[in-house]
Amino acid sequence: MTAERAGAGSLTGYVAEFIASTRFANIPEGVLVLGKKSILDGLGLALAGSVAKSGQLIRRHLQGLGTNVRAASVLGTGMRMPARFAAFANGAAVHADDYDDTQLAVAKDRVYGLLTHPTAPALPSTLALAERDGRPGKDFLTAYHVGVEVECKIAEAINPRHYQQGFHSTATCGTLGAAAGVASLLGFTSDQARTCLGIAGSLAAGVRENFG
Repeated sequence: MTAERAGAGSLTGYVAEFIASTRFANIPEGVLVLGKKSILDGLGLALAGSVAKSGQLIRRHLQGLGTNVRAASVLGTGMRMPARFAAFANGAAVHADDYDDTQLAVAKDRVYGLLTHPTAPALPSTLALAERDGRPGKDFLTAYHVGVEVECKIAEAINPRHYQQGFHSTATCGTLGAAAGVASLLGFTSDQARTCLGIAGSLAAGVRENFG
């Protein structure tokens, strides 16, 4: 995704069109290879994070909600939950040990030389939905890459002060990336994707003060 076409409309509209129009065939082979490595890395981290204290607390909370829907897997356990709950539990597990993949910054004004952890939001959301709906692997891979691309491009575009002043970009930008991936998997039109991004933007949050 590049910025050249952005002048044709709003940036949100351009991103929404990218989400709606991207197909598996549009993704370069080299990108797919790197993406699959990040997916495997994320799955391994989810297994490790599933035994973390945070993972156990989250699962206990979700079990307490009393749903009988068993649509998607909670990785590292024998549990199945509604897709949104499984995505929540798996997302926390992927990021629990903070070893997940990192988008490196090239600009000198970026603190610590990094921007976001793209797989932690994009993988759990698209994986849970793909499992729930029985989608082919190519559809899942397309959605995952769309989510990562949107998250990383937003992380590149935001003012460096976003992170410097305490916002956690993996949470703020990652919310939009997860929404983009899910919109792709659901086959949203550009108008639907635009609305999805707007809702996600209203809900995006996260501060570094919680790092511990």
